[in-house]
Amino acid sequence: MRTSTYRNTILATLKEAHLLSIADICKSIPQVNFSTVFRNLEQLCKEGLVKRLFIDKDYVLYESINPHNPHDHFFCTTCHMIQSLAPQKNFLKQIPGIEISDVLVRGICESCKK
Repeated sequence: MRTSTYRNTILATLKEAHLLSIADICKSIPQVNFSTVFRNLEQLCKEGLVKRLFIDKDYVLYESINPHNPHDHFFCTTCHMIQSLAPQKNFLKQIPGIEISDVLVRGICESCKK
């Protein structure tokens, strides 16, 4: 496969799933190696087609950007469940002098609170 084919395959894989790690993408496309996936994801992020979700310094997920479905994320710090949220940026725009690119809300989900 050529690079553009890898790029298109990676993008299609991300469109089918909500959030994937590089390892998840490599499992879905076994003929591609980690560094190829990484390089293509970096380029797709620069082009604004994919965004990174930093859970912590060692846990990064990727998702395709769908302009018809803007959303932010909730991360349960107990069970590690991730859920889509309605965009929170409008609430945070009240803070002068900052530009919000994305929001990750951390907390404990309803199931873990029980």
